[in-house]
Amino acid sequence: MKVTVFKGESLWEALKKQNIILARPCGGNGTCGRCAVETAGFGKVRSCRFRLPGTYEVTLPKQQQFTAVGKIWDPVCEEKTGWDEHPAAAVDIGTTTAALLVCFQGKQIFRSFTNPQRSMGADVMSRIRAASEGEAAALQKLIGERFEEELLSAVRELSGEETVCRVIIAANTTMIHLFSGWPCEGLGRAPFTPFSLEKEERRKQAGKNLWLEETILPGISAFIGADIVSGIYAVGMAEENEPVLLLDLGTNGEMALGCADGILTASAAAGPAFEGSRLAVEIHASGVFRCFCALRSAGIIDETGLLCEPYFTGGFPVGEIGGMEDAGDDLRITQEDIRQFQMAKAAIRAGIEILLKEYGITAQDVKQVYLAGGMGYYLDPQDAAAVGLFPECFLEKTSAAGNTALLGALRYAKEPKEW
Repeated sequence: MKVTVFKGESLWEALKKQNIILARPCGGNGTCGRCAVETAGFGKVRSCRFRLPGTYEVTLPKQQQFTAVGKIWDPVCEEKTGWDEHPAAAVDIGTTTAALLVCFQGKQIFRSFTNPQRSMGADVMSRIRAASEGEAAALQKLIGERFEEELLSAVRELSGEETVCRVIIAANTTMIHLFSGWPCEGLGRAPFTPFSLEKEERRKQAGKNLWLEETILPGISAFIGADIVSGIYAVGMAEENEPVLLLDLGTNGEMALGCADGILTASAAAGPAFEGSRLAVEIHASGVFRCFCALRSAGIIDETGLLCEPYFTGGFPVGEIGGMEDAGDDLRITQEDIRQFQMAKAAIRAGIEILLKEYGITAQDVKQVYLAGGMGYYLDPQDAAAVGLFPECFLEKTSAAGNTALLGALRYAKEPKEW
């Protein structure tokens, strides 16, 4: 196909004008190479960085389809007379995956889908940068249209007609800003000031006869959002007599520690190593943990994370690891993969240790550990402890809590609180 690049724009932007949006998880930094295309005369180029004006014959790659990682815990909505006179939807807009649970008169429909904003950046900082550089409306449209499409379909299936629907939305602070069309500049630089952290209530029309009564749950800070507030509410942390720990191990590592006496929160810059990296996309984040545990046990990587020869240069084929045969020999764990994983893991562990210190307790004093999100649902606590993600004493008190952001939003739909 022929594409014209005008002065001041990139080849990626020129392709976007023709409704071709290539994945660029790095947000246009030119570091991931996912947006590469073949051009006559210049060969293979990274479209996000190619800015030479002219008309080019371009051959597009096969588009990678990002799919939601596994099944995001499907909660059961027990019938409770009187709370759902109209359809009600609990919504979690995650950086990687979005999910919604629509309930009506004892019936429910659960949906999850990959956040389409991934095409413009795998992590929040990439999307903040894109929004600040003029893509805010495009990012809002990507998630808004897909969200309303899924919601309309579920409401019609449950109620048989369009009507009023209560919608409770939990999401991290950046996703709420992008969903609402709020300016994101303050999120991308110190002192990281959000446009708003308040609970928002609004009414809007979606579809011919469907009115949405939206409640966006409040956040705590730029990097502790409504998804964590919702998770705290879901596990009843403020009702506990002894400290419990909530760990959300997604693209952004967020955590909360506390009980009725008080709650502390922290955010750790885990980056895409747990969800958005090449390895995590191919074999799911829980599989990444299993791979590293297996390589360490076999002595293929040492205690520092160094790959032994002959794998240091070419990487280790994932398909040779027990239980990972389906991955094949083309997918390899490289030294760079290991270092990215180590940094992400260290960030989470450091966050846990800091919370424990600030709260004035030890790991043994924690009553219960909840692993939230799709990754937490599948992660084997044995693997997590083996690589040092959390203390070994957590093993006997760790459980998968599923999508606590969604569960908290559902609880709020039934039992609204004044926050």
